[in-house]
Amino acid sequence: MGDLAREIRKTKPTVTVLVEKLVRCGYVIRERDARDGRISYIRLTEKGWGLKPVLEDTLSSLEMRLFSGFTVQEKNNLEEMLFRIEENSKEEKRI
Repeated sequence: MGDLAREIRKTKPTVTVLVEKLVRCGYVIRERDARDGRISYIRLTEKGWGLKPVLEDTLSSLEMRLFSGFTVQEKNNLEEMLFRIEENSKEEKRI
């Protein structure tokens, strides 16, 4: 849960609640590590994988709408600037 929380920049309790909801809805299953019960693995179920085409279509439509009129270079520049902002924010946390 800690790794997932860091990856999506949410607190561990928030991720735990989210994962529990996804488990109850049948989109993921949680498996405990056989050697270390403190470690949980989250795996998509068939139902969860079934959402992939819908999510890809939704994200593609959103991207097309948000970046309408942008050139490829403008999108690349924005991505680079956002990446730098992200890196700067990480440096601030270390101070």
